[in-house]
Amino acid sequence: MELRDYLRVLRARWRLILLCTLLAVGAAAAATYATTPVYQAEAQLFVSTTQVESANAGSLQQGGQFAQQRVRSYADIVDSPLVLEDVVDELGLSISARQLAERIEASAPLDTVLINVTASDPDAALAQAIANATAARFSEVAAELETPEGSTASPVMVTVVRPADLPEAPASPRPTLNLALGLLVGLAVGVGAALLRDALDTSVKTVATVQEELGLSPLGIIGYDADAQRRPLIVHAEPGSTRAEAFRQLRTNLRFIDVDRPPRSIVVTSAGPAEGKSTTTVNLAIALSQAGERVLLVEGDLRRPRIAQYLGLEGAIGLTDVLVGRALRGVAVPVVAVAVGVRTLGRHHRQDGAVDVRVDALQRLERPAGRVLRRLAGPDDEHRPAGLPGQHRAVGDGEQRRRVDEDEGGLVLE
Repeated sequence: MELRDYLRVLRARWRLILLCTLLAVGAAAAATYATTPVYQAEAQLFVSTTQVESANAGSLQQGGQFAQQRVRSYADIVDSPLVLEDVVDELGLSISARQLAERIEASAPLDTVLINVTASDPDAALAQAIANATAARFSEVAAELETPEGSTASPVMVTVVRPADLPEAPASPRPTLNLALGLLVGLAVGVGAALLRDALDTSVKTVATVQEELGLSPLGIIGYDADAQRRPLIVHAEPGSTRAEAFRQLRTNLRFIDVDRPPRSIVVTSAGPAEGKSTTTVNLAIALSQAGERVLLVEGDLRRPRIAQYLGLEGAIGLTDVLVGRALRGVAVPVVAVAVGVRTLGRHHRQDGAVDVRVDALQRLERPAGRVLRRLAGPDDEHRPAGLPGQHRAVGDGEQRRRVDEDEGGLVLE
């Protein structure tokens, strides 16, 4: 896919992308709102040595290295029960030292003699108190641990250099960060879903796709009209509209698709029901009639007939009656006044709404049907937009039509 293909997918699937984005942002907002705010307070400790016999550079360097070695171990002792049990008793907490340890974090920045003690709690004041109490108690514990046996002084001194302040804002959740992450995640998921859906979509939506995949040029492009059911005869009702002009363009392309042998039988069909076969057929017939052609319009849709309704005709007698021999050509083919030269042939319904001839029964009527359609068309009918459900087959003119009639029964199918 090229860049323009990605842009096309984004334009076509923008609703899906927007939906995923809104859902992700909504989920982030809901999670932020449902999360209990937690405050963090931090106290800082400084580790130093006290037994320095001479204040020269070498002794100071040795003391610094000794303190750094101790700091890495001290950070693991800060949240130990040895320190926190006294903190629980001092503050009168209702939790155990192990539970308090889950709220305390100690870290030692690299190549320093500093220890940062961070306490977290939903109560800002309590978080401050826990951090300060833990830092003070650890200073005492470190001195006790480093005092040699038989001595009263410790070679290491831990000092609180920065007491914890009262936190003004919660450390979590972070609404701005959460909403930004939700927006990014939603956009990523939406774009991915749009690309996946486009890759799995096998429908044809553009003329370029038809030309690229099939190597064929479309004869016409009829725009979608939501009012097609209410205004089916657009060529007659609004001849100056864009949709009517599209049918006239289709008519012209059909007439000049083969200048030497222009088509005489035109079959209009579609891949599924309710895709515009009837409106396309009747408007094409009117457009051909307006160009001076004599047209026989055969209503071959045995499931959902609409042409008789669109043209305001009585549908009691139609194609089914002709196929079974219950109606003659003069009775079954009325002339429509909406466009001079257009004649229609529909199907017959019984009073109970059932169809006289089933679709599977047409297979047994192929040869009689071919002769009937040939007699119905007559020498004066130049074009026959026609259709029946089933296989696809177009019937030509003259010698070709007779050959089809003799070989395959001449049944025009939709």
